Amino acid sequence: MRGLVKWTRTAEDEAIPEYTRLECTGTRTVAVDRWNDLWVGGLDNRIHQKIDGLTASTVPGSAFSTNAGGYGGVIDANGTFWSVSHSPFSQSGTLRLPSPTVPPANWEVRSTGDTDVDGKLYGIALDPVRPYLWQTAEDIVFCWNTNGTPRTNANGLMTFAHGDPKARGLVVETNGHVWVAHGHDEYRETVGHLNANGDWVGNLTLATNGLAATYFANTNCEPPAVLAGLEGPVDFAATNNWPGAPVPTNGFSVRWVGEVRTRYSGVHSFFVSADAGAGFRLFIVVGGAQTQLIDNWNGQAQGEISGTQVLTGNTNYRVRLEYWSTSGVPQVRLSWQEPDQAKTVLPLSQLVQRGITPTGLSVDTEGFLWVGCRDSHSLLRIDPQAGPTVTNSGVVSRLGSVDRVVDLGYRDDFPYPYDDPARPYNYSDMTGFNNRIINPSSQPLKGYWTVIEDSGMAGLVWDRIIWVAPGSGSGAVEVWARAADERLALASEPFLATANGAVLYGLEGRFVEVRVGLRRSAPSNFVALESLTLHGLTSGFAGSRPSRTSRWVKAMMPRSPP
Repeated sequence: MRGLVKWTRTAEDEAIPEYTRLECTGTRTVAVDRWNDLWVGGLDNRIHQKIDGLTASTVPGSAFSTNAGGYGGVIDANGTFWSVSHSPFSQSGTLRLPSPTVPPANWEVRSTGDTDVDGKLYGIALDPVRPYLWQTAEDIVFCWNTNGTPRTNANGLMTFAHGDPKARGLVVETNGHVWVAHGHDEYRETVGHLNANGDWVGNLTLATNGLAATYFANTNCEPPAVLAGLEGPVDFAATNNWPGAPVPTNGFSVRWVGEVRTRYSGVHSFFVSADAGAGFRLFIVVGGAQTQLIDNWNGQAQGEISGTQVLTGNTNYRVRLEYWSTSGVPQVRLSWQEPDQAKTVLPLSQLVQRGITPTGLSVDTEGFLWVGCRDSHSLLRIDPQAGPTVTNSGVVSRLGSVDRVVDLGYRDDFPYPYDDPARPYNYSDMTGFNNRIINPSSQPLKGYWTVIEDSGMAGLVWDRIIWVAPGSGSGAVEVWARAADERLALASEPFLATANGAVLYGLEGRFVEVRVGLRRSAPSNFVALESLTLHGLTSGFAGSRPSRTSRWVKAMMPRSPP
């Protein structure tokens, strides 16, 4: 499979704005530079190439083949493209391409000096504080200097303890602290925390109490969700506890997902009660199979409904409670009765969220860490300034604490054909944190503006595009266009580049899409699009083109600076 979309060869999906076929196969590397263009790489054939961020098209002459890279990848603050390898065989090392040019001429494969390390690389992350790139390799953590040399000491390659035999994805906070995911097939549930000196602070267990709640503004738990959070116990009265806007109280649904931790072995009874006419259902997973304990989804039964299941003590079982209400006075309660125990509301202490098999870590704009957990099908948020205080070599740090969980969907949460488990899986940046390192002001050196215009005339021949862009002497303006008689057909048409006022050839159709890129040479420079005018030819032929005696003209003004 080639391309940036994994599961489709045709990209026939309304959620996919662009679909690009690539020369690289097994595409895993995606790295964004300070101009919002991309370098990508394939793990299967080790081919790397550049993608224009404005048109999503491959840049001619940018592809090159190596014996390394294609797994994770980043572009550092110097503009150097890095891509890591993962292979137990001959393809190994870290690809380094300083100041990428087209065609690429100065790429190199860097080695740590340890062939076992070079062939089993996983995550890669930029250090925002120091000129380092951190990497994981199967069981170790190490780092490079940005000049392409590994950090070493008298014993050779410097490695850093991270609290586990396995290392996968990692991220470096803005204060230089390093976090390492311990995910592997053994279903680990921790991330390691290193302080700015590289000392191991401790392992944070990815667990907290509560249920992951997802709210919908409809009565059938149909996406998109309007609110998500961590809640528990489920004991909601008509006058308190409900989250309020954007959740409508007179017509909504909610899904609670998590694990119940049993204390005793034997028959367990579960009870759900709700407001009159409300619908609810309760599921539990035992031995990998899901069982529906309670079904009142049609809202016909009144009062409290119960279901039973034989469970083993001191064991976690995945549960899912779904509820809808249109009464305007929503009420729902989840209770249980363990063997030989009194019936109670299912307490918060026995409702568990676990992050199972963490693989990728990243940092959001508020400084929180997010970890994707493959086998719990969830994202967990970590507050790095919370949790117990730890002192290591005189440095005081907080271990961190899980404060939010987002359930992404287990295989039985949705009907066929939407029942594939989420299984989030990545080793590198997933929030754009790396891009904020190379663009610290969050203002890349290239901005975009896009417009689609309907001329109302099928087969219109587009003659030329004229624009005014003050400050273009401090940068560059690029304009691309494509046209089609059907709006949805635009996506299948190639973009044509044009110069200001130049005659266009081969651009015909009722709808025209224009994309403008404004590129400045330095952050302090200013380039703006003041006006852009489309010219079309509507009648009369001279040779193979309509004459210019009758024109279709439309002046476009950007809604805001790009």
